[in-house]
Amino acid sequence: MMRRLPQFIGSLFAVLMKMLLDIEDEPAWHGAETEDEDAGETSNYSVGQECLDRLSIALGGNTIVPVASELLPQYLAAPEWQKRHAALITLAQIAEGCAKVSKLK
Repeated sequence: MMRRLPQFIGSLFAVLMKMLLDIEDEPAWHGAETEDEDAGETSNYSVGQECLDRLSIALGGNTIVPVASELLPQYLAAPEWQKRHAALITLAQIAEGCAKVSKLK
């Protein structure tokens, strides 16, 4: 149903990528003394990451890649580390989601 609304997919994708920007640098992470896997992550970040994974599974690579290719270059070229991090996490979630779909077929 979402494939029939291309503007909705683009808007949803943009919102999910913005949710990945809700991350802070955790100084303790650099020391590698704690084993807290979620250090620096907030609930918005986690929800955005999970939703990108589910969206890529639901829509598949043929639908999600053209939408992603519009936003990813902007995020990768940004001077803020949070945007570059969000772009890389988005790529990872899309790749993981699309890989799950191909394994199911």
